[in-house]
Amino acid sequence: MRIVRAVVCGFVVALIPFSMVLLATAEEPPTGEPATESEAADAEALVRQLDDNQFARREEASRAIERLGLPTIAALSRVAERGSVEASRRAFQLLERFANSADVALRGAARTALETISVGASSAAAERAKDLLATIAGRGEDAAQQQAQQDRPRAGGRFPFLELLPQLEQRGGVLLRGGVPGVNSRTVVRNNDSLQIVVTENDRKVSITEDPTNGITVEVTEPQADAQADDPAENARADGQENAAVQDAGQNDAEPASTITRRYVAKDAAELEANHPEAFELYQRYAAQNEVAAPLLPEGLFPRDLFPEDFFQGGQLGEGFFPPGFDEEFLQRFRDGLPLELGEPEDWPRLFEQEPGELQQQLRERMQQRMQQLQRRFKELQRPTPGQRQQQDQPPEGQQRDDPPKVEQEVVDRQDVIDV
Repeated sequence: MRIVRAVVCGFVVALIPFSMVLLATAEEPPTGEPATESEAADAEALVRQLDDNQFARREEASRAIERLGLPTIAALSRVAERGSVEASRRAFQLLERFANSADVALRGAARTALETISVGASSAAAERAKDLLATIAGRGEDAAQQQAQQDRPRAGGRFPFLELLPQLEQRGGVLLRGGVPGVNSRTVVRNNDSLQIVVTENDRKVSITEDPTNGITVEVTEPQADAQADDPAENARADGQENAAVQDAGQNDAEPASTITRRYVAKDAAELEANHPEAFELYQRYAAQNEVAAPLLPEGLFPRDLFPEDFFQGGQLGEGFFPPGFDEEFLQRFRDGLPLELGEPEDWPRLFEQEPGELQQQLRERMQQRMQQLQRRFKELQRPTPGQRQQQDQPPEGQQRDDPPKVEQEVVDRQDVIDV
């Protein structure tokens, strides 16, 4: 369904059209001034929130603690040593970040806190603190200054999404959209060493599959009238052998199929160029530029058990998931809102350091809310409007109420497939 493919290209890219750009908030660095009573109270409340039941509130607390800085050190030290597993993990992450800060007072306080924990009563916390101190010592002051330079807000407060690519590429995933002019939609699915690209260009659909075992397969589907402009005899060759078109059984020659698909197969790009130059041109146009097309999403990022069975197909939205008539405006809002399920942009680097299983658990609450919104919208669309109900109660023009309904004959398009 056309509408689904349009959503996929953004869904994800969503997940990034994210426009390849993330917003970051330019904040003032923490100062070395003593904490006021108000700041100390805020710090205590925020650190307690690190153990909140909701992932969004825990993330909010982490961001607020980073902004507050020095006044939170004492509370973070206490939670890192004696807090729950989740709160302790977050506290250590914040202390490590502070220990590499460009602010001298903040950096010194965080390292002192880690040294105190390293000789404390909790053996697990002490070992963690020792590991962090050893890591910090190994980096040296030059590394600390480099980290401070990375944390400094860039011009305009913007961070390119490409800065996250090294972390994302290590996990593999789905490449959601490219940037080829004249293309209505483009979907790329990467699975280990295999690559599948589906491009819609007006009335033509191009599918390119490449993997080490089967080589390269290019399929071009276009209207029958356009396909007849080519010589079938020239397009139906594979390894020098003539192949007949695969016809649907019982086809009437006077009634041509609406579309025709030509399939080109080669073991590699060189063979494709030699035997099928027209297919090689498409391969070069759509597949060769894949490396710089768009960011990758981590494999297993979205918990699939939250979605209907046909929601995902080959890493993308399944055909038929969105019913006909599903309004574009709502889809646009849903698509554009998906990146927000990952939290605030400045938290993405830390978020992707986690394991996919932990990501699934943390995303579950927000994704469930999104699916509930979709389900409510589905029910709204299924309810007939007052005008539709009135029309259903009245018989069609020229037909008595007791007359049997007239059934219009449905014409089903056929499709020819030619192996070349």
